[in-house]
Amino acid sequence: MKLIMISGKYTANSPLEISDNIARARIAATRLWEKGWAVICPHMNSAHMDGMTLAYEQFMAGYLEMLSRCDAVFMLKTWSNSGGSKREHIAAGKRQLPVYYELDGYPNAE
Repeated sequence: MKLIMISGKYTANSPLEISDNIARARIAATRLWEKGWAVICPHMNSAHMDGMTLAYEQFMAGYLEMLSRCDAVFMLKTWSNSGGSKREHIAAGKRQLPVYYELDGYPNAE
């Protein structure tokens, strides 16, 4: 089974906006599972851990490590508004991973 990671905006100005971003990623994760992928969804993995003492860079290092083990990355519509997603997009390019965009639809696992 091929592994794909979802990338998109998480951080927002309010808890409600963060919850909306998590919900958007969850919907994408469900659709990708339905398409035959095994899915890593960082939004759900660290949902509402904003108040923890973990630093942003610690989360980013972890997610970049997870991405290094994936077969592809799926960019949510919000990815270009996220510094972390931009970094994940660059990392995927350096690893020559297939990059799929929500605007283009949900790909089948190959």
